[in-house]
Amino acid sequence: MMKTDNPYQHLIEALTPPSGEIDSFIELGSILRSLDPQRINGLLLDLLHVVRERGSLPAQREGNVYLCRTDQFSLMLRFSGQGGRQPVYTANEFDAFVLNLSPNDVHIPRLECGLDRNNLHQRPPSLKRRDSDLVLKAHDVYDAPAFGDIIDIAAATPIAPLLIVHSPPRAHSTWTFDRDTLEPLQQVSTDLHASRMQMVLQLLQAMQQIDGLEEPLAKMVHSNMAGFARWDALKLLHRCAPQQALTALHQMAHSDRDASLREAARATLARTMDGDAA
Repeated sequence: MMKTDNPYQHLIEALTPPSGEIDSFIELGSILRSLDPQRINGLLLDLLHVVRERGSLPAQREGNVYLCRTDQFSLMLRFSGQGGRQPVYTANEFDAFVLNLSPNDVHIPRLECGLDRNNLHQRPPSLKRRDSDLVLKAHDVYDAPAFGDIIDIAAATPIAPLLIVHSPPRAHSTWTFDRDTLEPLQQVSTDLHASRMQMVLQLLQAMQQIDGLEEPLAKMVHSNMAGFARWDALKLLHRCAPQQALTALHQMAHSDRDASLREAARATLARTMDGDAA
């Protein structure tokens, strides 16, 4: 059994198998489906008791109330039809299970997302609105795989409590889409450290302060950091040490662990060779 000082320990215990260990995130889906209405009502009452004792829920983020995090999953509470209209749609970088805690069916608008999780550097197609809503039955569970359909919980009806269990991030980045046109807008970071480093790189580029940065840029290119930040570092390295950047590009194309970077590096080399041939 996982031990924690979290006041929502009862929720963690409800998601822990008899063995005390979770073999895989997928196992949590089976555990959620095994909860009968009486057990779900009991969890809700326990949650309300904690809220009453503490005087409030934990801090909210975009309508999501995070209850606890473990190495294997995060647990949050969300109310359908609440949380406000976000300016963009964002493809979900987590695998998730959504449990309808209410005795009522919940109708959730959904959009087809054509993102290729193995090639996130490629611009994805536009979203497509599904002809019918997702109908999440009372006390039922919905599987939401990373980069699959986007479900618009804020636009769902009626208002109902949903328990969401999600995995650690399955990628360092995802994409946002225009809410009206459904066109892809930009690739965004889900890695806080990498996004900060990317911001520093963009600032250095804007200030044209890259002289003498060959060594730290090369280290960043060959680091374990998110691919998008390493790619930006490679582009800056090319400006201050072109030959060193070309060597790194060949290495990346041949054996980089990130499939997206390997493909991007190979495409860049191919364009370079075509240009030389011309």
